[in-house]
Amino acid sequence: MRRRAAPHPRRLTCTCAPLRTGCSPRAMIFRPKTETDVGIERTLSWLFAIGGCVVFLDQAIFRFDELALWQPWWNAGGFVIIAGIIVLAAGALVLPIGVVRALCRVLPPLYTTLQFLWVPAMISPNEPTVTSWISTLEPPMVAMLLLSLRPVAAVCASLLISATPALSSLLFLGTVPFIVLRETPIQLGNVLYVVIFLAVFAQLTRLRMQEREMHRQRQHQAQSRARGREHARVSRVIHDEVLSAMAAAIQTEGVPPMVLKRTAAVALSALDDPADGAPHQATPTLTLERAYDVMTLDLRRIDDRVELRAELGAGSIPTDVASAATLAAAEALRNSIRHAGDGATRSVEVLLGQGKVEIRVSDDGRGFNPEHPHDGLGIRESIVRRMAEVGGEARVTSLPERGTRVVISWPR
Repeated sequence: MRRRAAPHPRRLTCTCAPLRTGCSPRAMIFRPKTETDVGIERTLSWLFAIGGCVVFLDQAIFRFDELALWQPWWNAGGFVIIAGIIVLAAGALVLPIGVVRALCRVLPPLYTTLQFLWVPAMISPNEPTVTSWISTLEPPMVAMLLLSLRPVAAVCASLLISATPALSSLLFLGTVPFIVLRETPIQLGNVLYVVIFLAVFAQLTRLRMQEREMHRQRQHQAQSRARGREHARVSRVIHDEVLSAMAAAIQTEGVPPMVLKRTAAVALSALDDPADGAPHQATPTLTLERAYDVMTLDLRRIDDRVELRAELGAGSIPTDVASAATLAAAEALRNSIRHAGDGATRSVEVLLGQGKVEIRVSDDGRGFNPEHPHDGLGIRESIVRRMAEVGGEARVTSLPERGTRVVISWPR
């Protein structure tokens, strides 16, 4: 450690310095607005496609021997649907969301069209003995309806898709073959997929609304805390600078002393720019020499006759700690000017080391009885609490007619 004399006062340039909206299930699920909604839409598209791949491998692939019963163009349409399902299964989580939505909106209508044309697409349509091989893909097709239609419309569309082969038979054959009559009730059961996923969607909607409400409340709480901190900061500035000058002016008779003039000038500056003191936190740390220079500047502005002594090591300290310690020491010095008496002398010792700060503000003035301390806003807020907020502490000792000492230290 080396001792350093307080520098002469000089000018230093300090270089360190929810919207709440209602949302319906349709708006939340079918028209995603947020990144969370888009992620859920991707996940559901992927799950529907995975289900389609399972159905294809479990059922449709074993009916490829029936391809010879259908026109090539119709089979090609079926393979387009299979290809779309595979693309979604492989890329729904990474493809552009516009591509995912387009596939989910195109595949069900294409499937419905092929089902409607299943009779004219048959090479020998006189008496069908089998249903179309693509009918095995119906569950994922009706599930995808939920990504583009309202819930009621999705249910109605799923029923219509299941009944499409029967309607096609009536239109093109004039009758409904037995195989279609047997399979239609089974296919109508696919509406259960829609109902089940609607229940899942409703739960997801509630969860997302609760999440957004919690987010809104957290934002409101953060804003309230920020306003509270700002109010406390401005209160400290007003107390430290403005009220100090006013109190000193009230107690002074005749020509104001120089220290009062300087206090008034600092108060006016604080009113113009009520920033919470120096140094500004443009950088996270300050070198010990830089921190001491800024501390000295602020303390000299309050009392240029105060005796300053320093012991500086090497290293740095956090900027917010340097700022809090400077402001707390400045308030202790102002308290001494106000209460110690005209004949009191004051001294400030600054000890700065790597990760350590200690400032002792002492006077030999009138002091006070420690059993009945004058614990106003200045000590509580501007000194003790200010240091506590950065993990430090402040201790005040005093005896009547023996002076007062304030020791500001960090860490606690």
